[in-house]
Amino acid sequence: MRLRLLGAIGAALLLAAAAPRDPDSRLIARRTIASAQIEAIAESDGGRLVRIRRKGIGYGFEYSLEYWRGNGGVVVGATFRSGKCRSGDSGAIQPTGEAMARDALFLRLDGYLRECPLPPAREGELRRSLDAAWPAFSALAERALAETRAENAAIADYGKEQ
Repeated sequence: MRLRLLGAIGAALLLAAAAPRDPDSRLIARRTIASAQIEAIAESDGGRLVRIRRKGIGYGFEYSLEYWRGNGGVVVGATFRSGKCRSGDSGAIQPTGEAMARDALFLRLDGYLRECPLPPAREGELRRSLDAAWPAFSALAERALAETRAENAAIADYGKEQ
């Protein structure tokens, strides 16, 4: 009985940890590719969030793109930790093309790894994982951008005569 209860509690905690942070948000997609978890979330305020996370032995990395009508770009955020070392960037608006480029992700990662180095084998696994997951992440980011642009157009057209 005790093991079953502990298993149920553990499963509930795992589900809670994987849930979107905003209780009104809606998970649109979640995939794991090469140990990198990719998520697309429709936020309750109309925004779209796409993120990629990779956890390995002794490190964790998260990169997110957030689209919201009126931002004038994409809000980019990233966090990296290796042991007790922490690095990252708080959400900052960047031009859409720049933020959505694969090179932008890896440029950030290069800086984090200089600040918080990983053993070469772990760095290699992180880079290979993100590289393999990038096409799926990019596709979700493109979808989020298209949905945001459609919403912007609908708002601009609201009330106009047909």
